[in-house]
Amino acid sequence: MQSDSLVSAFLCFTLVSTLASASRCVMRGHCGHDEDLDKAVPCKVDHEPKPLLSSNWDLLSEVCPDIAAALGPDRRTCCDVEQLQALKDDLQQPIDLGMKDSPRCLKNFRNIFCQILCSPRQSDFVKVVTAKNNTMGLPYATEAVYAVSEKFAKGSYDSCKNVKVKKILNMMYFMCGWTCNANKWFTFLGSTSSEGGYSPYKIDFRIVEDSKVKVHGTDLKPMYVDLA
Repeated sequence: MQSDSLVSAFLCFTLVSTLASASRCVMRGHCGHDEDLDKAVPCKVDHEPKPLLSSNWDLLSEVCPDIAAALGPDRRTCCDVEQLQALKDDLQQPIDLGMKDSPRCLKNFRNIFCQILCSPRQSDFVKVVTAKNNTMGLPYATEAVYAVSEKFAKGSYDSCKNVKVKKILNMMYFMCGWTCNANKWFTFLGSTSSEGGYSPYKIDFRIVEDSKVKVHGTDLKPMYVDLA
């Protein structure tokens, strides 16, 4: 009897440990609004990835094809259809300005935002560090740390650094000046309107060479997906 109890206790502990270590969503849906940019701000959450409705599958496949290709049969993500539509709208400007002429750049650029938005492994590389409550008492992110592998960051930058706006001027000049590099580019991408950027909440990109980085007591594994 005692051995049975020990086995049961061990199995219970193993199950709890597995659930506790499983990837979760830390942001999902919209709970806030940035009036300066007229953009929605994601909710701060803590729950498992949720299945995406079949009716929204085509939109995910269009906006974030690499996410769609990597999902299991249950199609669980950390984004909803409103977020996908907003990302599609946000991506249209850089696409029109010149990224459509560089498939490598566009693929990598998409993944920067698709991964933080929709990845079912979101909690592995994202931590919300500050939040506020809306009028209904629901928390929304005001700052999040996003750990990105150095290889992905530099590879993405290199694939985009020569993209021209309307085939005339270098796009990077408008984002981070003549002395732009991967660190400066990612800093710009995460900047809010008060910092001269276009993100509705602060994204603190941590470009990480190691296999993990500790952020406010939490170990984050830097995001990496195959580069184009």
